Amino acid sequence: MIPAWYLASTWEMNFSIALIVWTLWAILWASINYVLWYYLWHKTIVYLIDKYGRFFLITREHYQKTERYFKEHGIITTFLARFITVIRQLISLPAWVFKINIPKFLFYTWLWAWLWNLALMVVWYIAWENEELIKQYSKELLIWGVILIIIVWVIYYFINKRKCLSK
Repeated sequence: MIPAWYLASTWEMNFSIALIVWTLWAILWASINYVLWYYLWHKTIVYLIDKYGRFFLITREHYQKTERYFKEHGIITTFLARFITVIRQLISLPAWVFKINIPKFLFYTWLWAWLWNLALMVVWYIAWENEELIKQYSKELLIWGVILIIIVWVIYYFINKRKCLSK
């Protein structure tokens, strides 16, 4: 992806086409992983927890609580966690294992991939023109990114809390 971002930032590659291709690639990759985990690993994980979970302090009850959480909050958790390095790959595992709704999964994967690729391509474009400016403001950009993720989570939490209280 980095060569495409670089080429798009120097206008040697069409910016829109690079964004579309990398977004579609992310959806394809997520879909392949989703299908593999959905059909192959759910039963295996339950078996491993039953057989070896005690060595890792994981019980079937922990698994069931996690499953309930992902049934209720899995989409927003998966979406927000994708913006965090390393976690973005690992967060898909529970989404697949707990069989989150595929159309929603694909929509939020598309939304994340589009936003993420757009942001990185814009950063590369700005960086190409203003390397010193990026060095100066990179810490602030990171802080604002984390604040944005927290704001989205808080809004989601309070909307969901209101739904739970009205039941």
